[in-house]
Amino acid sequence: MQLKYKKAVIHTSGALAYAFSQWLILTFSTRFISLETAGLYVYYLGIFTPASILLSFGLRNAIASDSKRLYYDSGYKLAQLSGLLLMIVYSVIIFLIAKDDLVIAVLVLCIKIIEMYSEVIYGSWVRSSVAERYGLSKILKLALFLPLFYILYIRFGANKLILFSYPIAMLVIVIIYDRKRTSLETETKSFPVKDVLEIIKVSLPLAIGSFIVSLNSSGPRILIKNIIGEEDLALYVIITYFISLAIIPIASLCQTFIPYFSRIDFNNSIFQDKKIKKIILLVLGYGLLFSAGMLVFINLFVGYVYKISYEYSLIQIVLVSLTGVLQFFNILFNSILVSLRKFKVIMKITLISVTVTLILTYPLTMYFGLTGAYTSYLISSLFLLFSSSLYIYKRERNVPELFKVRCE
Repeated sequence: MQLKYKKAVIHTSGALAYAFSQWLILTFSTRFISLETAGLYVYYLGIFTPASILLSFGLRNAIASDSKRLYYDSGYKLAQLSGLLLMIVYSVIIFLIAKDDLVIAVLVLCIKIIEMYSEVIYGSWVRSSVAERYGLSKILKLALFLPLFYILYIRFGANKLILFSYPIAMLVIVIIYDRKRTSLETETKSFPVKDVLEIIKVSLPLAIGSFIVSLNSSGPRILIKNIIGEEDLALYVIITYFISLAIIPIASLCQTFIPYFSRIDFNNSIFQDKKIKKIILLVLGYGLLFSAGMLVFINLFVGYVYKISYEYSLIQIVLVSLTGVLQFFNILFNSILVSLRKFKVIMKITLISVTVTLILTYPLTMYFGLTGAYTSYLISSLFLLFSSSLYIYKRERNVPELFKVRCE
């Protein structure tokens, strides 16, 4: 049990290390280069992240769940190579039509290419029950990134080119740690192309689901940049990024409770379960602390760390704070749906939520600026929570016999 807890801590620490690396790039760009550079970084993340998720073909989860070795590992590698080649073609098209600074575009592309390359390795670690290596890999990348970034900053000053220290650190760790500890097998047997296509066909739905989820954050960012500009996009992300950071502990907690959720007797309301009540109160308390911290400290923190003169209004802070609380509960209810293996339900709810987000973001941002963008984010989060909780409620009331059979 202690070993399992230790592995969970390492994995969570790795996620925090990755989030901190992204935050550091955003913060340094805002404070020492320009708000425009930070906005472009976020914008190109919105351009390349969904594409990288889709063209990874869901291979990480596919290989992680392939415990019976239905396909050769060389087949997964060839499928991965296909995705990387398509990503390069996509990026060339983006570069040809882009009118912005391509240095930042290339930076983001390098990061995403390296992440795509690592997906199959990460999947092999999960399959071999050594998923904590993922966390160690992320920690090592941060540990190399920080001194490399500092050395380049001392040598060249506040230059956007020193941001490439991050993909360089990523690449070095991939070479000296990830590749050397991969549990992927190298078969001498040739692998038919049709089998590679079969792997992509089987795993692609996983990628499409993740792609839809990524649009919930990437879509609004692209719209905001094109409606009110990259500087306002940077301001939008600076404050909403605190939600992404605050979600990490909640996500880790809920993930550990998924096996427990799956064993709950649905003849009684899930919301009457004592442990569920405690988790709900914990998430609520965490959300209230998050909201209080945002209301009291956010402008002071942003002014001191980012060195920008913009001051968020009370209504903007309230909107983001409430959105954070809703997102924490969305993580909880999504974990319950995962425990029920209602993946199609999750997909439908997420797809509708993305549609609502994209429809609302344009007019609200056009007429109300940043406040409208935050309002759109809040409404989308509220809709997502309402949909998932309504499904669970109806499920309990309408089909208890199904759960009775499942739980016996």
